[in-house]
Amino acid sequence: MTANSLEKILRDLAVLRSGLESLAAQIEFKRLPLIDIMDGLGCELAGDVGKLFSLWSKNIAQYYLPPLALSKAREVVGPALNFPVSCWAVLEDLARSLGNSPTADQINVITLAQIRLAGLEEVLAKEVPKKAKLWRYIGVLGGIALAIVCL
Repeated sequence: MTANSLEKILRDLAVLRSGLESLAAQIEFKRLPLIDIMDGLGCELAGDVGKLFSLWSKNIAQYYLPPLALSKAREVVGPALNFPVSCWAVLEDLARSLGNSPTADQINVITLAQIRLAGLEEVLAKEVPKKAKLWRYIGVLGGIALAIVCL
C-alpha cells in the first residue's frame, strides 16, 4: 500500500466514523425505519462511503438482513474503499445488531464500532510516514539504478 492509498483510507474511515455518529443519533432520536436512515446517510456522506451506505440501504430493502445487505454492498464498493479486513469486521459486527436489537443496544454497538475504527485510524496514521519514506527511497534507488543502466 502506498502512502497516498493509506491517506485515502484514513479519509474514508473518518467519513465512516462521522456516518456512524449520525446513524446513532438518528436511530436514537428520529425513530425512522433503518432503510430510511441508511438511505439518508447514503445521500449525506461523501464519496465511496456514501455509496456504501446507499447500497447497504437498498440491499436491506431487498434482502432484509443487514449482514447480507452489507456483504452485497461490499462486493460493489469494497474495491474502491480498499478498507483493511479489520474495518470490514467492525462493520459486519455492527450489521448483526442493526434492526435486530433494542435501540440502546444498537447505539452501544455503534459506539463500540466508532472506538474500534478510531483505533484502526491511529494504527494507519502511524504507517503513512513510514510508507512515504519507503516509496521515496525506492524512487531514489530506482533512479540510481536507471542512471547506472543508461551509462
